[in-house]
Amino acid sequence: AAVHKAEKGLADVDIKQKLDFFLRPTAVPSNRIAISSLEGFEFIETDNIIRCEADGKYTHCFLIGDKKLLATKNIKEFEDILTNQSFLRVHHSHLINLKYIKKYHKGRGGYVIMADDAVIPVAERKKDDFLNRLQKI
Repeated sequence: AAVHKAEKGLADVDIKQKLDFFLRPTAVPSNRIAISSLEGFEFIETDNIIRCEADGKYTHCFLIGDKKLLATKNIKEFEDILTNQSFLRVHHSHLINLKYIKKYHKGRGGYVIMADDAVIPVAERKKDDFLNRLQKI
């Protein structure tokens, strides 16, 4: 009985891993990303993402044209995929596309104003990395 229970547990873990693989945000060719939402998947160009904002286990993706998507995955998964492009996590709750920064205001960490007029705080511990990335733009 114990062996059977262990085998069943391993099978459940395998199924969960396969589901997680298919449901996480996935980079696809030509700078597009598949975002899983409550309705299914939406494929969008990464250049159309202005910023991502954490909301617990979910992430709000703000796109050009005042469009907003609620993704069923956390912001860390977006960070893992998008950081190699022009994105940077500037705060625990915010991942921004550096191409859409309108202004940066200095301060302890400071804050940025994005193309959609959102005011995004820059965490004090992320400020140096942020300023280094800005110099490369």
